[in-house]
Amino acid sequence: MKTYKLLYSFVLLLIGVAFTACGDDDNDTSETQRQLIIGTWDTEPNEDGDIFEFIFNANGQFVENIYIEGQIDDIMEGSYSINEDVINIIISIHKERIGSNKWAEKTINNTQTFRFHIEGKKLKISTLSGDRTMILTRK
Repeated sequence: MKTYKLLYSFVLLLIGVAFTACGDDDNDTSETQRQLIIGTWDTEPNEDGDIFEFIFNANGQFVENIYIEGQIDDIMEGSYSINEDVINIIISIHKERIGSNKWAEKTINNTQTFRFHIEGKKLKISTLSGDRTMILTRK
């Protein structure tokens, strides 16, 4: 009976180690993706000449600058988290230019979830449904 309990305990220990090892693989993938996305990325100008700049910081903070006619017109600030190829962006502050040196700031709570893929200096972000995609280039 004592041998049976010892064997049972050993099997439970092995199962726990196996599940822990699987979880680490997921964390390694997310950590690699988190390291790759850190930096500044921007779009090519759209049909109106607007440029979207995304800054992902190592501390999980996020900034989006929208350039209209060559100057920043909107700023979104918040945080982000990554799980494999999915990025959750939580926008908490929206600043909008209301004059040459004046800004209107609003506190908001807007969560957006996207799929993303990084290849070289290109970052592809798309909606979960895949119907909208944005390609950015590392600065």
